[in-house]
Amino acid sequence: MKAENKETLEKAANELIKQQKISDVIISLVLNKGCKFFLDQFGEPQVQLPDRPAVGYSISGAVFKRWVSGIYWETFNEGFSNEIFSQVMAALEGKSQHEGVKISLFNRIAKIEGTIFYDIGDDTNIVEITASGWKVVKADKPIFRRFTHQKVQSIPEKGGALEKILDYVNLKNPEDKILFLTYLVAILFCDIPRAMIIATGEQGSAKSTLLRVIRKLIDPSRVDLLKMRSAIDELTQMASHHYCLFFDNLSYLSTESSDSLSGFVTGLGFSKRKLFSDDSDIIFELLAAVGINGINLVAEKADLLDRSLIFTLERISDINRKEESKFWIDFEIEKPKILGALFDIASQVLKIKEDIKLPTRPRMADYARVAAAAAVSLGYEVNGFLQAFEKNIARQNKAAIDASPVAQTILEFMFTRNEWSGASSDLFTELFNLASANKLEIGGSYGFPKSATWLWRKINLIKTNLTAMGISVTHGEEVTNNTITLRKTKNASPDTNASMEKQPQNGSMVALGANSQVDAGPTSINTNHTDNSEDASNASDVPIQPQNNMEASSEMFPIESEVEPV
Repeated sequence: MKAENKETLEKAANELIKQQKISDVIISLVLNKGCKFFLDQFGEPQVQLPDRPAVGYSISGAVFKRWVSGIYWETFNEGFSNEIFSQVMAALEGKSQHEGVKISLFNRIAKIEGTIFYDIGDDTNIVEITASGWKVVKADKPIFRRFTHQKVQSIPEKGGALEKILDYVNLKNPEDKILFLTYLVAILFCDIPRAMIIATGEQGSAKSTLLRVIRKLIDPSRVDLLKMRSAIDELTQMASHHYCLFFDNLSYLSTESSDSLSGFVTGLGFSKRKLFSDDSDIIFELLAAVGINGINLVAEKADLLDRSLIFTLERISDINRKEESKFWIDFEIEKPKILGALFDIASQVLKIKEDIKLPTRPRMADYARVAAAAAVSLGYEVNGFLQAFEKNIARQNKAAIDASPVAQTILEFMFTRNEWSGASSDLFTELFNLASANKLEIGGSYGFPKSATWLWRKINLIKTNLTAMGISVTHGEEVTNNTITLRKTKNASPDTNASMEKQPQNGSMVALGANSQVDAGPTSINTNHTDNSEDASNASDVPIQPQNNMEASSEMFPIESEVEPV
């Protein structure tokens, strides 16, 4: 071996030994500082930093690397290379895997064995909500993940009223107000599907503001509202990072995006490849609080609509605007007490929700039970909540019918008939001619089908909505042809307008009535299937009208709505 080659090899070996010694020193420093290592629910190695006990951080992430660089600089007044950190990371990931401690991590809110934990966001303090009350405590174990867009929440205070938040949203009728208040409570129950909130109205009706107020109260972020993305990977990543997944100013919602939002509401599992050079997967389990707004009701698929609370807002006059800066200053001043009141109601819901008896089990049954318990805890009757909920279901049915050329055509076809029965091909011909005469959309994801083979699939999507409108639909098979029967019924859901009746004592079980049984009328929510398309088609100045509890005020303000997602 030549002398120069030997010298080169020795130099490389010495450098390797030096690096190895540095990595050993770093590992010793990390362990001596009290870091704890574990695996999350997906088997990914995580670390609990001693000064941030509430949060688990990825060992391979930038936060842990910066923290390690900081303690090394503090000790030796120098840095180290990426190669050295790779050695440290590999060793500590191995330690996590070998010890096998597993801890589930959550985003902003966790529900563990009947207790709700709320992440203040300062890495140390959390709110612990039980059936006996709530308190701010110091975390002693990692419960949450942390994302860069998240902001620290105000420390909640006792002595407030949740109804005070109605001063900051442009809702006018009592039914909408009770649905809104109970939604705020239900959103804390992260282990159940929550209704998707939809705010519609012309420019200047405070659609964006309504969603911003919820976001700032529940999940404060540097990015309150997001831009809709068409790629499922991007939407899924956004859903995994944002507890409140709120999209602003939508003018169109594709079939794929609609299906994704439906999945985020009811729960969606998703995996994707980590890297092109790595065959392992990143796993997502998503159950998000979803909200959208737009001038028009862009949600058209019945299976998304029947998971929704629809609020139609009125434009606020130009003379009644309030300066944006003052509005948000006032809101931030009042937010600690509003937040504390929200936790008061959530605690009461944990206490009484199993005693709530609903006459039927709607599609969003868990949500309806929690929201009904919230209504009782706020001092309303279960019957009053169910009437408001039923009115919203009527909106869902109407929206689904308005969005479906098939449904519109069937209603017109049956206007002068009590019953029709025959071959599906014959019904298709009758309906197709009627749809064409009315110049309805033909073909595409949302249009009238171009062939008889797609007719029943389209009908099946809005079958429950037609039932609610008084038209029953049945499907049979004969030797030579499929048959469809349309029949008028007396089961059309009423458009209830009953007012809320406030009870004398907040949270009183008297409000439940005898044995919690109520005569509330129908409460079922539409049950539809995922759309299989015949041929798939591919307000920046918003004011708000604050209100004094249940009464309207005269102050308004403009709000910007253009934001970018994180």
